[in-house]
Amino acid sequence: MRLLDTTSLKLREFAEDKIPPYAILSHTWGAPNEEVSFQDMQLDTTTLEKDRKYGYSKIVKTCRFALKGGLEYAWVDTCCIDKSSSAELTEAINSMFRWYEKAVICYVYLADVKPQMHLEQGLKRCRWITRGWTLQELIAPRECQLFDSEWKYRGRKTELKEMLAKLTGVPASVLAKEMSPRDYSVAQRMSWAAMRTTTRTEDVAYCLMGLFGIHMPMIYGEGDMAFHRLQEEILKRSDDPTIFTGWEPPDGAPDILSILAPSPAPFKRSGNLVNPVGFRSSEFTLTNKGVKIVNAPVLWLREPPTLPRTYLLVLDGGTTKREMAGIYLRKVDGNLFCRINKRIKVSSDLQQEGLRQRTVSEIYVADFCTFPITRSVILESRKSAVQILGPDGFHIDNATPQRVWDYTDSCFLGGAPDAPLVQWVQMQGIIRGQSVSLIILCDRRAENGCGTPALSVIEKCQSVKFYKYLNQKAWRQGKELTWSEVKAVNAALLHHTESTEIPFKDAVLKICVSVAKGMVSTREGDIQMYQAKVDFKRGKRSSAKDK
Repeated sequence: MRLLDTTSLKLREFAEDKIPPYAILSHTWGAPNEEVSFQDMQLDTTTLEKDRKYGYSKIVKTCRFALKGGLEYAWVDTCCIDKSSSAELTEAINSMFRWYEKAVICYVYLADVKPQMHLEQGLKRCRWITRGWTLQELIAPRECQLFDSEWKYRGRKTELKEMLAKLTGVPASVLAKEMSPRDYSVAQRMSWAAMRTTTRTEDVAYCLMGLFGIHMPMIYGEGDMAFHRLQEEILKRSDDPTIFTGWEPPDGAPDILSILAPSPAPFKRSGNLVNPVGFRSSEFTLTNKGVKIVNAPVLWLREPPTLPRTYLLVLDGGTTKREMAGIYLRKVDGNLFCRINKRIKVSSDLQQEGLRQRTVSEIYVADFCTFPITRSVILESRKSAVQILGPDGFHIDNATPQRVWDYTDSCFLGGAPDAPLVQWVQMQGIIRGQSVSLIILCDRRAENGCGTPALSVIEKCQSVKFYKYLNQKAWRQGKELTWSEVKAVNAALLHHTESTEIPFKDAVLKICVSVAKGMVSTREGDIQMYQAKVDFKRGKRSSAKDK
């Protein structure tokens, strides 16, 4: 670490384990030609006072206050870092939070707060409150002394903590060092930076590394990718899901979103979004398909008939004990989802909210830096889909395998890899006062998953053995059944047809299922897909089979 001798104003270097006590300056930079660089410190004092008067005066004042406070050394960012060395600059930025944290005292110079101004009113319009880099300079030091534009003392951070908390959003307990920033959720910490700006786009991320305990290389020129890399590093170290749920899409955002935020700005309303306790079994990994979530505890879907069915990934406890926060998802294909432009907080009373649980062992949520999702991508994945809707009075209770079923469009997604799988929908309803349970089987082997599917129907009371076989817990938990397995262990199931009969006292009801191409309206637009149709017809009583 390079420090200023507070007596001679000469620079000295110290090994990490030999760093003496020092003061540190927090300020906002003036124009480049006003500040004193590392190279400028080689100039004589007369030249510095003449050509760099504004920047040099801050160095002099810092050293004088430090010397008066009994400190032999001080650190000022403008001149103590050789910014011509990318290696040194990277090391300094990665060490910045720690350097401010270890300082005996931090002097805060408020260049645009005039002596005649009331401090709170002056701070409201002060650049120091709005800059990205000064956030860590406020939080990290054990104590700060604030000075106005004439270097008049205006108070200590610990004395002014309530006022500073109100102006910055940083809790007073953090400013007073009663709590660590790490005691707060990712979303809460992001919210502290939401209204702050930096001159360079990349610094929006780099100025937050210390706040999250992150170390990563500087790549100026990467633009918004820097904030993406910061979130990637946070995901490696944290299981806090508020990194996903804590941000709201800005006005005008597209319908399809990345799971990761574009900047801290969308977190501005998440100051109260706490880090939940019940999501610890989940693992987050950024992959080439997006964010992989293993053991996601719940995937909910909204089922009231008046509302569209929508996937809701519930990740945390919201801002109160009676709330849950999550993100709406759209299934793209298989276990790949994308986030859609809607944020939700729902009551923890799931039944009241009309929500049903579906346990998911592994999903991917698209991240645009690794796997961009568009409306056309989603529509393309539904070209060979088979839509199965429950007839009037029936509702779909379950669909297997869940991985290839889309609850939103009520369809099995097509494709060659899944063609060998047995796909079926279980539905419940009431006919003439009698409860009826049906299974619609879907055989996708024709043309390797792209041809016309073969459908058959099973009614519970008429085919008890097959119904039990297809209702095993293993299938509901994600194990997938192939037609070759059916042929080997339960070949009779292959002989079921597109119709079955239910006997009543005075009649027989024939249930028939058929399939044809039709136009389906989706969130992304109209698309032609296969559509199953279930019809009920009065028919001649026939003998029950396979009881």
